[in-house]
Amino acid sequence: MKFKLNRSFYLHSGYASLEADPEFGLEVFGTPAGSVPVIGVGFAGRRQKPDWTYRFKSEEARAAYIAKYKAKLEGIAEYKLKQAVERKEIDNLLSVGDILECSWGYDQTNIDYYEVVKVLPKSVVILEIAQRKQMTGYESGSCWPLPGQYVGKPRTVRVKGESVKISSYSHAYKVKKNADGTYPEAHWTSYH
Repeated sequence: MKFKLNRSFYLHSGYASLEADPEFGLEVFGTPAGSVPVIGVGFAGRRQKPDWTYRFKSEEARAAYIAKYKAKLEGIAEYKLKQAVERKEIDNLLSVGDILECSWGYDQTNIDYYEVVKVLPKSVVILEIAQRKQMTGYESGSCWPLPGQYVGKPRTVRVKGESVKISSYSHAYKVKKNADGTYPEAHWTSYH
């Protein structure tokens, strides 16, 4: 049977609870007021190990440190909330007709193009499209997408902003058109 440590393992029997805030899982323990030395131990979240254990010069220094620690936890919580809201807002920035480029490969660079044919709340339906290739060197060259020339079967994929996950090793990103309305070239290599 494995021994599992909990918060009480890190606390001296003479420590008192100095601060508690269940919203952050904050618990601060330490020596009672008027005791020497002035010690504090702080926990946050669901962690069982203390975030800090310090000896302070005075009780005022300990109180100031606890206030600073609590403010830091509040700032982290606000940041996480802000990030969650931003992620929710940018779930799907793709629209029908957008072209996605997927670059992948080991020892070579393969380029695949996809066209968005249907937009759903958190996902899109994509079809692989053909590409125009031009050799520029030995087993290497440039390629451009050919919208509307479908070569694959439709598949539904989750969207994160302007990108989709194609497989465990590749993602496809939205291709931005050039100023003249053409698509930029991509470079490919094939050594095998």
